[in-house]
Amino acid sequence: MAILKAVSTLLMMLFSCAALAKWHVQEAKAMGTLIRMEVWSDAEMRKVDSIFDQALAEIERLESMLSTYRDSSDISVVNQNAGLKAVKVNDEFHYLLERSIAFGDMSQGAFDITYASVGHQYSFRDGYKPSDTFISSHLSLVDYRLIKLKPTGEVYLPQKGMKVDLGGIAKGYAVDQVTKLWQARGVSHAAITAGGDTRFIGDKRGSLWNVGIRHPRNPNKTLMTLPVSDLAISTSGDYERFFDDDSGRVHHILQPSTGKPATGLSSVSIIAPESMTADALATSVFVLGTKQGLALINSLNDVSAIIVDHQQMIHLSKDLVELNQ
Repeated sequence: MAILKAVSTLLMMLFSCAALAKWHVQEAKAMGTLIRMEVWSDAEMRKVDSIFDQALAEIERLESMLSTYRDSSDISVVNQNAGLKAVKVNDEFHYLLERSIAFGDMSQGAFDITYASVGHQYSFRDGYKPSDTFISSHLSLVDYRLIKLKPTGEVYLPQKGMKVDLGGIAKGYAVDQVTKLWQARGVSHAAITAGGDTRFIGDKRGSLWNVGIRHPRNPNKTLMTLPVSDLAISTSGDYERFFDDDSGRVHHILQPSTGKPATGLSSVSIIAPESMTADALATSVFVLGTKQGLALINSLNDVSAIIVDHQQMIHLSKDLVELNQ
């Protein structure tokens, strides 16, 4: 009798867990974009809420450090002291600057966080772009190689008016950090998206995640669908922040050598093991263009690219071409 009772209790517990197990979805606004989180869990709702709360708290922590819209953020303090003095920063911020410089070297300057020295003059909400005179007089400030990182943890921007902006890796890094926190809690099936950056934990409970590459000029049309699991994908496009004027499309992805929007491509999607790498490479390839961009991606391990040019033609990295043959 006792055995039957124990078995009955166990079955009730199993059925209870099965009833709780489902996908939980939450959305929020942070880092100037939409954050979407999907988690598979059989835990009680309060525990699921704590998973989401932990993610949003981490994103807020990073935003308070990396947002150029907050005067007290670490990055704003560095920019405010350009040409004046070195600023002591925390180890994490110092690391992100180091990685940004490394991405600049890897892309031969296509990825340049000092683009902000000119880029912050653009207002996509107001449809404003700086004059050619302003750009030419400030373009010498756009050079990530001028950034002075000291072993003591200080950073110095040597010229007044110089600015850095980590928008090219911040969301990707935030997604990676949330992923680490969730994995430490035992989350084995999940996805988190911040704007164009998505990181997947595991598969979608027995099936692959299907990621659609949107048509740059028709948001309701999908150019191709990629089945993926346990990796990151980041997309940069000229349709994210832009306005159109007589010169054409004015968007937020600037060519560091000109201080003006990069031309030739409409979108770039990068698949990589981590979001920060995918994020930085998406920007880099967009600036480099199809030929140089594919050459860069094909030289790297475990990285793939889907490029859509201005004629809406799709170009794939070598590994994806071979996969489709």
